[in-house]
Amino acid sequence: MKKVALLSTFLVNMIFMMLTTLLPLLIYDAAHSYSSVGIILFIFMLSVITTRIIVWNKSGSYRSTLMIGSICFLSCFVLLYLYPKCFFSFFPDAVLLGIGIGLIPPLMLTFLTDSSNKKKYGENIGQYNVMTAISAAIGPEIANLLFNYSIKFLLFIWLGGCFILLISNGLIAKHYSFQNSNSNSSVINFIKAKSSIVPLLLLATISITYGTIIGYLPIYFERISVSIGLFYLFFWMAYTLAQFITRIKGTKSSYAVIIILMTFSLALVSFQNNFFCLYSAGFIYGLCYGSIFKSYYSQMALIKDERQKNNGYGIVGLMSYVGVGLAQVFTYPFMKLPIQYVFVLSAIYTLPFLLVFAFTKVKIWHGGSAG
Repeated sequence: MKKVALLSTFLVNMIFMMLTTLLPLLIYDAAHSYSSVGIILFIFMLSVITTRIIVWNKSGSYRSTLMIGSICFLSCFVLLYLYPKCFFSFFPDAVLLGIGIGLIPPLMLTFLTDSSNKKKYGENIGQYNVMTAISAAIGPEIANLLFNYSIKFLLFIWLGGCFILLISNGLIAKHYSFQNSNSNSSVINFIKAKSSIVPLLLLATISITYGTIIGYLPIYFERISVSIGLFYLFFWMAYTLAQFITRIKGTKSSYAVIIILMTFSLALVSFQNNFFCLYSAGFIYGLCYGSIFKSYYSQMALIKDERQKNNGYGIVGLMSYVGVGLAQVFTYPFMKLPIQYVFVLSAIYTLPFLLVFAFTKVKIWHGGSAG
């Protein structure tokens, strides 16, 4: 079943990355409005968050939960296939996609880290990360190529992948009987365990910059004839590289350097339009984004209580999706400017942390910090 779970991991991440590469373009083509893109992505964020919260507080078998997520994920693409140019169909699309993404990836990780697999825990986590990284790296460029070839063919490919995902998840649900016993108090205790309000706020503001890239960079690159797929390829290559070459401690100086470099990369996107600068920006941003998440996951690993640790992983992983929604709210004041400036301006919300780090004695992490 592990191979089936890895296949499901690859498929759900591959299809999701292909969709998020093109979704802003599809919405903009249907509505001809930047604000419409923001509304749909914000609904997606709310759907993901609501789904994750329900799962955290739900006890019972994961079997039905996995199948519900798989059916919702498939239904999203069925609706998209039937009504690719209808703006109002994107509302239920966003809800269904949010439910699918809110359920399937965490359940795959739960299956691979089940107590019965403890001897191969590290190996399974490594393979999970490899599947995620590969799908994230190649998905956007494949989506870009297929989109330019035929949108109908691309939608058909997505549908086929979703059907395979449904079958593979059905096989997992048939053989998997792990029970969820999480409670709301364990999420609260996780926050108390790491005194994590400050780092979570920092991660939220960093995720706003990521959400701005997801939401508006495909539209901007389409306008200046730059491949968004190649940008994402460099981004995810650097993100993956960061998992192996960086040694980021949870310290104020480390996070300050990351904020400065990320702001520099976003400035390149906003003020340069040649290929070298733009793809270099993607690489620098990916290296920083990968480093920050590696640091946060390392801090979660220091939590001794397994339930709090699992909720920690879930909360940190959720922040990327939260950023996609928050970006639409916090970049709204900048939308009257030319779209290229929204990227560097989205970094404004991270800058107060530089002042906090420089002029206060606030500690970033507690409860077993590594740095």
